[in-house]
Amino acid sequence: MCLQAIRAGFIGAAALWAVSCASSGAEQRADRPSHEKQAEAGGPGRSYRGPLVAVDANTPAEADLEARLTSPRDEVQREMTEVVGTAARPLTRGRPEGLLGNLVTDVMREHASEVTGKPVDMAFTNVGGLRADLPGGPLTRGAVLEVMPFDNSLVVAEVKGTDLQEILDRSATHGGDPISGVSYTVRDKKAVEVTVGGQPLDPAKTYRICTNDYIVDGGGKFEALKRATRINRTGILIRDALLEHIMRETRAGRAVDSTVGGRIRIESSSAPAQGGK
Repeated sequence: MCLQAIRAGFIGAAALWAVSCASSGAEQRADRPSHEKQAEAGGPGRSYRGPLVAVDANTPAEADLEARLTSPRDEVQREMTEVVGTAARPLTRGRPEGLLGNLVTDVMREHASEVTGKPVDMAFTNVGGLRADLPGGPLTRGAVLEVMPFDNSLVVAEVKGTDLQEILDRSATHGGDPISGVSYTVRDKKAVEVTVGGQPLDPAKTYRICTNDYIVDGGGKFEALKRATRINRTGILIRDALLEHIMRETRAGRAVDSTVGGRIRIESSSAPAQGGK
């Protein structure tokens, strides 16, 4: 989703609202069904009749509607073009690792630890949830929105080491997902040589991990999350956590940056499948 699409959707929604208001006052057919008569009399049914109005690029602008849209449209424009920080370089997506994915998962893990008051061992998200790269130089709110147009929120869960291994194995089948706090090697589409916080994964230990609500609700088929002993749906949008991080770095006089290397290694014999949200 790009900024132009957001604006177009906003304007289109407002246009539909105006058409709906106009249509609701249109003369009704005399033979309308009984539930429409009930609606008019305050009964349980409710219905409207009116013509469909085709709207495209050649449709003349209506002065009254344009006047109503000008103020909110300008407000959206100002908000989306507000510069909130600076990126030291283009932060791009990638697999098994990318500068952007590493940044986002680092932010997720840090933010989850702060809001819950307890350290979070691992953060991961789906690479398909990152829809655009962050450009180098000035960063606007609109640029961050383009990266994460979905309202995915931060979820913290507690899982056994055996289930964490299964989660990583699932990720390894398609070449890995953005991750923080964990490193591993993909071998024959399995996660091996796994370390958590620099220590070998302990199958008997309980780990605190965070991800997004899309994955917890079944996206990506990470079935092991169904066995999580605790799930905390924070309600915090990951996009907002990223914005807060960018602005925090700006207040500290730093440009936003990230690094790549050492989180996920793929042996040459492994051939991960392409795709995945």
